[in-house]
Amino acid sequence: MFKISKLDEYSVTELLNIFYWSHGLSNTKRQLIINQYQACFKNELAYRQACITDYQKLLDKNPCLQAGLFVAIELGRRIERATPLKIGNVVSSQSFGELLIASMGLLPQEELWLYGLTAKHEIIMKKTVHIGSITSCPFFIRDIVRYALKYNSQSIIIAHNHPSGHPNPSKNDIALTNRLADIVKVLDIKLLDSFIIGNQNYSSLRELGLFVEG
Repeated sequence: MFKISKLDEYSVTELLNIFYWSHGLSNTKRQLIINQYQACFKNELAYRQACITDYQKLLDKNPCLQAGLFVAIELGRRIERATPLKIGNVVSSQSFGELLIASMGLLPQEELWLYGLTAKHEIIMKKTVHIGSITSCPFFIRDIVRYALKYNSQSIIIAHNHPSGHPNPSKNDIALTNRLADIVKVLDIKLLDSFIIGNQNYSSLRELGLFVEG
Protein backbone atom coordinates (compact mmCIF):
# COMPACT_ATOMS: atom_id res chain seq x y z
CA MET A 1 0.00 0.00 0.00
CA PHE A 2 1.24 3.49 -0.88
CA LYS A 3 2.40 5.52 2.12
CA ILE A 4 3.52 9.15 1.93
CA SER A 5 5.73 8.63 4.96
CA LYS A 6 7.71 6.00 3.02
CA LEU A 7 8.33 8.04 -0.15
CA ASP A 8 12.04 8.49 0.56
CA GLU A 9 12.42 4.71 0.85
CA TYR A 10 11.01 3.85 -2.59
CA SER A 11 13.31 3.20 -5.53
CA VAL A 12 12.93 5.22 -8.75
CA THR A 13 11.20 2.27 -10.40
CA GLU A 14 8.75 2.02 -7.49
CA LEU A 15 8.06 5.76 -7.64
CA LEU A 16 7.37 5.55 -11.36
CA ASN A 17 5.10 2.59 -10.76
CA ILE A 18 3.12 4.59 -8.18
CA PHE A 19 2.91 7.61 -10.49
CA TYR A 20 1.51 5.59 -13.40
CA TRP A 21 -0.71 3.58 -11.06
CA SER A 22 -2.29 6.88 -9.98
CA HIS A 23 -3.35 7.31 -13.63
CA GLY A 24 -5.27 4.04 -13.54
CA LEU A 25 -2.92 1.98 -15.73
CA SER A 26 -2.84 -1.79 -15.53
CA ASN A 27 0.28 -3.63 -14.37
CA THR A 28 1.22 -4.49 -17.96
CA LYS A 29 0.73 -0.94 -19.22
CA ARG A 30 2.69 0.49 -16.28
CA GLN A 31 5.62 -1.78 -16.97
CA LEU A 32 5.65 -0.78 -20.63
CA ILE A 33 5.70 2.93 -19.78
CA ILE A 34 8.40 2.45 -17.14
CA ASN A 35 10.53 0.59 -19.67
CA GLN A 36 10.15 3.53 -22.06
CA TYR A 37 11.32 5.92 -19.35
CA GLN A 38 14.28 3.77 -18.36
CA ALA A 39 15.30 3.36 -22.00
CA CYS A 40 15.73 7.14 -22.10
CA PHE A 41 17.07 7.68 -18.59
CA LYS A 42 18.90 4.83 -16.88
CA ASN A 43 19.17 6.67 -13.53
CA GLU A 44 18.49 9.98 -11.78
CA LEU A 45 21.74 11.54 -13.01
CA ALA A 46 20.95 10.66 -16.63
CA TYR A 47 17.62 12.48 -16.30
CA ARG A 48 19.24 15.49 -14.72
CA GLN A 49 21.93 15.76 -17.40
CA ALA A 50 19.60 15.13 -20.34
CA CYS A 51 18.84 17.78 -22.96
CA ILE A 52 15.49 19.00 -24.21
CA THR A 53 15.67 16.57 -27.16
CA ASP A 54 15.88 13.61 -24.78
CA TYR A 55 12.85 14.82 -22.86
CA GLN A 56 10.92 15.38 -26.06
CA LYS A 57 11.57 11.80 -27.22
CA LEU A 58 9.94 10.43 -24.09
CA LEU A 59 7.08 12.92 -24.29
CA ASP A 60 6.33 11.90 -27.88
CA LYS A 61 5.88 8.27 -26.85
CA ASN A 62 2.91 9.11 -24.65
CA PRO A 63 2.22 12.87 -24.42
CA CYS A 64 -0.60 12.74 -21.89
CA LEU A 65 1.12 10.54 -19.30
CA GLN A 66 4.66 11.83 -19.69
CA ALA A 67 3.55 15.47 -19.55
CA GLY A 68 2.21 14.75 -16.09
CA LEU A 69 5.52 13.20 -15.08
CA PHE A 70 7.56 16.15 -16.32
CA VAL A 71 5.28 18.58 -14.52
CA ALA A 72 5.56 16.58 -11.27
CA ILE A 73 9.37 16.53 -11.48
CA GLU A 74 9.54 20.26 -12.23
CA LEU A 75 7.21 21.00 -9.32
CA GLY A 76 9.49 18.98 -7.05
CA ARG A 77 12.50 20.94 -8.28
CA ARG A 78 10.86 24.26 -7.51
CA ILE A 79 9.79 23.16 -4.06
CA GLU A 80 13.34 21.99 -3.35
CA ARG A 81 14.76 25.36 -4.42
CA ALA A 82 12.17 27.41 -2.55
CA THR A 83 13.45 29.70 0.19
CA PRO A 84 11.48 30.83 3.25
CA LEU A 85 9.50 34.02 2.86
CA LYS A 86 11.13 36.77 4.91
CA ILE A 87 8.52 38.75 6.83
CA GLY A 88 10.82 41.14 8.69
CA ASN A 89 14.07 41.59 10.56
CA VAL A 90 15.03 41.80 14.21
CA VAL A 91 17.48 44.64 14.74
CA SER A 92 17.39 44.98 18.52
CA SER A 93 15.34 43.95 21.55
CA GLN A 94 14.14 47.52 21.98
CA SER A 95 12.86 47.99 18.43
CA PHE A 96 11.24 44.57 18.40
CA GLY A 97 9.67 45.11 21.82
CA GLU A 98 8.12 48.37 20.62
CA LEU A 99 6.62 46.61 17.61
CA LEU A 100 5.17 43.94 19.88
CA ILE A 101 3.52 46.57 22.09
CA ALA A 102 1.71 47.92 19.03
CA SER A 103 0.57 44.48 17.86
CA MET A 104 -0.30 42.65 21.09
CA GLY A 105 -0.29 45.20 23.91
CA LEU A 106 -4.09 45.55 23.96
CA LEU A 107 -5.09 41.93 23.40
CA PRO A 108 -7.92 40.92 25.80
CA GLN A 109 -6.41 37.50 26.54
CA GLU A 110 -2.91 36.21 27.01
CA GLU A 111 -1.39 34.91 23.80
CA LEU A 112 1.99 33.32 23.20
CA TRP A 113 3.64 34.17 19.87
CA LEU A 114 6.63 32.44 18.37
CA TYR A 115 9.00 33.89 15.80
CA GLY A 116 11.48 31.83 13.78
CA LEU A 117 14.58 33.52 12.39
CA THR A 118 17.48 32.84 10.05
CA ALA A 119 21.12 33.13 11.08
CA LYS A 120 20.92 36.78 9.92
CA HIS A 121 17.93 37.43 12.23
CA GLU A 122 15.46 37.58 9.35
CA ILE A 123 11.97 36.53 10.45
CA ILE A 124 10.72 33.57 8.42
CA MET A 125 7.92 32.34 10.68
CA LYS A 126 5.35 33.73 13.09
CA LYS A 127 2.94 31.47 14.94
CA THR A 128 0.39 31.96 17.69
CA VAL A 129 1.33 28.98 19.80
CA HIS A 130 -1.40 29.38 22.39
CA ILE A 131 -4.31 31.59 23.44
CA GLY A 132 -5.08 31.54 27.14
CA SER A 133 -7.30 33.39 29.58
CA ILE A 134 -7.13 36.88 31.03
CA THR A 135 -4.66 35.72 33.66
CA SER A 136 -2.68 32.83 32.22
CA CYS A 137 -1.39 31.29 29.01
CA PRO A 138 -0.26 27.69 29.52
CA PHE A 139 1.68 26.10 26.67
CA PHE A 140 3.80 23.09 25.84
CA ILE A 141 7.45 23.60 24.98
CA ARG A 142 7.18 20.75 22.48
CA ASP A 143 4.82 22.92 20.37
CA ILE A 144 7.50 25.61 20.13
CA VAL A 145 10.17 23.06 19.24
CA ARG A 146 7.92 21.48 16.61
CA TYR A 147 7.35 24.78 14.79
CA ALA A 148 11.00 25.83 15.11
CA LEU A 149 12.16 22.61 13.46
CA LYS A 150 9.41 22.63 10.83
CA TYR A 151 10.52 26.04 9.55
CA ASN A 152 14.24 25.33 9.95
CA SER A 153 14.68 28.24 12.35
CA GLN A 154 18.24 29.04 13.38
CA SER A 155 16.97 31.05 16.32
CA ILE A 156 13.64 31.88 17.92
CA ILE A 157 11.90 34.62 19.92
CA ILE A 158 8.86 34.11 22.11
CA ALA A 159 6.50 36.81 23.31
CA HIS A 160 3.36 36.88 25.40
CA ASN A 161 1.20 39.69 26.67
CA HIS A 162 -0.15 40.53 30.11
CA PRO A 163 -3.71 41.91 29.75
CA SER A 164 -3.25 43.55 33.16
CA GLY A 165 -0.99 46.00 31.37
CA HIS A 166 2.02 45.29 33.56
CA PRO A 167 4.86 43.42 31.80
CA ASN A 168 6.66 42.29 34.94
CA PRO A 169 7.97 38.73 34.42
CA SER A 170 6.70 36.12 36.84
CA LYS A 171 8.79 33.33 38.32
CA ASN A 172 7.02 30.97 35.92
CA ASP A 173 7.90 33.19 32.94
CA ILE A 174 11.56 33.08 33.91
CA ALA A 175 11.58 29.34 34.62
CA LEU A 176 9.87 28.43 31.33
CA THR A 177 12.20 30.70 29.35
CA ASN A 178 15.30 29.13 30.84
CA ARG A 179 13.94 25.64 30.30
CA LEU A 180 13.13 26.45 26.68
CA ALA A 181 16.61 27.92 26.12
CA ASP A 182 18.20 24.73 27.43
CA ILE A 183 16.03 22.46 25.28
CA VAL A 184 16.46 24.27 21.97
CA LYS A 185 20.21 24.62 22.55
CA VAL A 186 20.49 20.84 22.24
CA LEU A 187 18.90 21.19 18.79
CA ASP A 188 21.34 23.95 17.73
CA ILE A 189 18.59 26.57 17.93
CA LYS A 190 19.21 29.78 19.85
CA LEU A 191 16.58 31.48 21.98
CA LEU A 192 17.26 35.15 21.26
CA ASP A 193 14.76 36.67 23.63
CA SER A 194 11.58 36.24 25.61
CA PHE A 195 9.24 39.24 25.78
CA ILE A 196 6.42 40.10 28.13
CA ILE A 197 4.22 42.80 26.65
CA GLY A 198 2.12 45.34 28.54
CA ASN A 199 -0.20 48.11 27.38
CA GLN A 200 2.54 50.69 26.99
CA ASN A 201 5.83 48.97 27.72
CA TYR A 202 7.58 45.62 27.61
CA SER A 203 10.04 43.44 29.47
CA SER A 204 12.84 41.66 27.66
CA LEU A 205 14.29 38.79 29.66
CA ARG A 206 17.43 39.13 27.61
CA GLU A 207 17.85 42.79 28.55
CA LEU A 208 17.08 41.97 32.17
CA GLY A 209 19.62 39.12 32.18
CA LEU A 210 17.01 36.67 33.43
CA PHE A 211 17.89 33.75 31.18
CA VAL A 212 21.06 32.11 30.03
CA GLU A 213 21.35 32.44 26.24
CA GLY A 214 21.27 29.24 24.23
